[in-house]
Amino acid sequence: YTPCMHRGRGRARGPPPRPVSGWVPPMAARLRRLRNHVRPAAAPSAQQPTIPAPAGTAFGTTTHRLTDKQMDFFNTFGYIAFPGLLADCADRIVAEFDRVWAENGGGHHGVVHEGLYVVGSADDSWLGGRTTWNQHAYNIVNINDDLTVPAAPEPNWPLHNNFRSGDLNPVYGENAPDAIPLAEVCTAECDAGNLVIGMRLANRGTATLRTDMKLTVYRPTEPEWTVVEVLHVSPPIEPGTSSELLELSLDTSVLGPEGLAIMVDDDSGTEAIRECDEENNLIMLSDAVCP
Repeated sequence: YTPCMHRGRGRARGPPPRPVSGWVPPMAARLRRLRNHVRPAAAPSAQQPTIPAPAGTAFGTTTHRLTDKQMDFFNTFGYIAFPGLLADCADRIVAEFDRVWAENGGGHHGVVHEGLYVVGSADDSWLGGRTTWNQHAYNIVNINDDLTVPAAPEPNWPLHNNFRSGDLNPVYGENAPDAIPLAEVCTAECDAGNLVIGMRLANRGTATLRTDMKLTVYRPTEPEWTVVEVLHVSPPIEPGTSSELLELSLDTSVLGPEGLAIMVDDDSGTEAIRECDEENNLIMLSDAVCP
């Protein structure tokens, strides 16, 4: 590829579209559904809604009033617990489960299952999983790949929000993606005050890139690099392939004698994916200058 020979074949795309009107985040939807089932007691209070138990059930018709502290907890964490709420019914509930289990022959549909089973897709179309799963309340930041436990793990929900599930773009098994930037400089328009750079995002790994990625163009000035442009690339990018051509035309006024640098998987210093090689995400373009 030579950008001077293929002008106009591709343009850098803008940022991903914002969610459509009416879209509700999953946690907000959960809050809304629960609030729709909350009914006030005889003396209604906006701060103290009540949750009535189903009338006519074998376990009574108790109405439970939520305290302000409970509502604050629910608004923060998205769930609420009632310790001891069914303590007087627990033995009867367990006995009922045991009865139904025995009447149906035990196991699943009468088939006894014992031991640990690992299930996979017949055509290898499922995304591979991480090789570590240490507990029922697993999340990807509470255990390291070498089975050590971090003393102060980062909170899961702000960046990942995948509690009890695997990383959507992990380094799994022996396969992993490897994002690298490819670029070539064209100085044919320097007389007109423009420097043209043709760029692609390539995947040198053995697993598919499944995450929106960014190519960040820097002017490597000291003491701190200056961001010149950020380009967005959408997945998927299969192993051994690259994105479509992204063509960037820069005014020569933003250039300097040090050239340019291009970094992939760099969002204000935060990496979006885990790669098999984290040391090849940067290329220096010392020839990105106009004579």
